[in-house]
Amino acid sequence: MRWIITDPRGVEEALSDPRPERGILPEAASHFPVLWLSRITEPGDSCLAMISDLPALSPKRRLGIYAEAYFSRLRDCLADDFSKLAREMGSEDFHALIADYLVEHPSTYRCVGEVGRSLPEFLSGHPLAKRYPFGPELAALEWAVVESFLADDMPVFDPSSLSSLAEEEWATIRFTLDSSVRLLTAYYPVGDIWISDASDRTMISGDRSVSPVFLLVYRRHHGVLVETIGAIPFLILNQMIAGSSLGEIAEDLPARDECSGDAAAVMEAFSTLFGQWVEAGIIRGIERGDGDPE
Repeated sequence: MRWIITDPRGVEEALSDPRPERGILPEAASHFPVLWLSRITEPGDSCLAMISDLPALSPKRRLGIYAEAYFSRLRDCLADDFSKLAREMGSEDFHALIADYLVEHPSTYRCVGEVGRSLPEFLSGHPLAKRYPFGPELAALEWAVVESFLADDMPVFDPSSLSSLAEEEWATIRFTLDSSVRLLTAYYPVGDIWISDASDRTMISGDRSVSPVFLLVYRRHHGVLVETIGAIPFLILNQMIAGSSLGEIAEDLPARDECSGDAAAVMEAFSTLFGQWVEAGIIRGIERGDGDPE
């Protein structure tokens, strides 16, 4: 049942050629990549004879209904996960994109919510990316929102625990960020597109920006927020995710072009941001230099 429903050739062609690897003609080889062979080859045991063959519906048509419903279900789930992309592309182009995507990335997950994981990368190499150049970045943002929403809950961080730190320990502490935090760099206004409730042609018809926009995605109060942040906060959060200590952050960031070599400004910005990030639930804990979590 799984074989016939998920075969990308469709029920009619699958049943007419259930063992294509036994005799693929050279001119047809391009239609049957090696990756597909196991998917488009009928299993040894067939249950086709068990399907009723009545005048109203033939076995092929009965199976076709299930196959069409299977694709429609996946497409609709992806349209929910990538609702802004679907809106901007329109139903016809989005349908074509998903049809091509599922050929190369069939569902192999127990949870249908995982099916879209590779869509941003797939779209970046798809012909439709030329028509929708902002598409890969918008898809990446929407997938980050999905992951953020589904991330595990973490305990609230109590900043009063910092009062027990000795002065020499501050440089050694490392930070634990909330599991919902995602960071993205974009050159199209995908953050604005995501926030907007309606399509705005002025946002999606512009050229690629020379300078990047930095986006912070995180969950708060059972909803996901997408915020545009500056280069310094973006760099600091990336350093935290990478496991850098506060001392390493203070030493490394001033050397970056975005920080203009001003160590004092970086640390002043960090002092302000730290309180905001704790309050927003972005920072969930710290780890002392001796490895003890707080």
